[in-house]
Amino acid sequence: MKFLCLHGNGTNSNVMKLQTAPLRHELEDGHEYEFVEAAIEAPMSEGVETLASPDAKFYAFYDPNDLATVPRAISQLDEYVAAEGPFDALMGFSAGAVLAAMYLVQKQRQAHKGEGDGGPVSTQKPPFRCAVFLSSASSSAEFAHLGIDITAFEDGTTTTTTTTTTTTSDPLIKIPTAHIWGSADATAPTGGLDLSRLCDPATRLTLIHDGGHEVPRKNLLTESVHIIRRTIFLAEQQ
Repeated sequence: MKFLCLHGNGTNSNVMKLQTAPLRHELEDGHEYEFVEAAIEAPMSEGVETLASPDAKFYAFYDPNDLATVPRAISQLDEYVAAEGPFDALMGFSAGAVLAAMYLVQKQRQAHKGEGDGGPVSTQKPPFRCAVFLSSASSSAEFAHLGIDITAFEDGTTTTTTTTTTTTSDPLIKIPTAHIWGSADATAPTGGLDLSRLCDPATRLTLIHDGGHEVPRKNLLTESVHIIRRTIFLAEQQ
């Protein structure tokens, strides 16, 4: 599979290459990986000092303190996929995982616009076959900016109750997904769980390890690789 990889805020594409090197080595199977460099300059993220050269610059896809940058980041990613694709899978770390999820949600919204209101049912295929989310950053404010309350979601669906009816909506992300995060993540304690709830429980695989806000390595690699391989297998069956 050909993966499109999105780094976290305050890092860069080269840092993510180094962060994911052990994981990619263990996955093997001839996969390809393309790493996108964000455009907004940002302060260096804590913990990447040993992975960056002294003169390195660091970037962010969007600014969490300026949510007007969120739609622009989604649009820029869409342009990149159109120009450089096709790709099979998305892999995002931290804020890169949030951007990946927002992009998938927006594309699904566009594909199904009008469905259920007398409009045609979309037959457009999703732009990616599966996605891997590593230590997702907090995302409630970002999704709220897109008009989505992620706190309303549980097990992949959201339930809206009125005085007369209770309506359950479909999952926002329907492709197979892998969600890997640490129980000791002090940066985004609920980031991984919040994002996973937006995804279809039928094709959503989750691994919670005992690490922090990091890409799995060392003793965490085997289980992480197993989860990702199962996600790829599910994608290939669809």
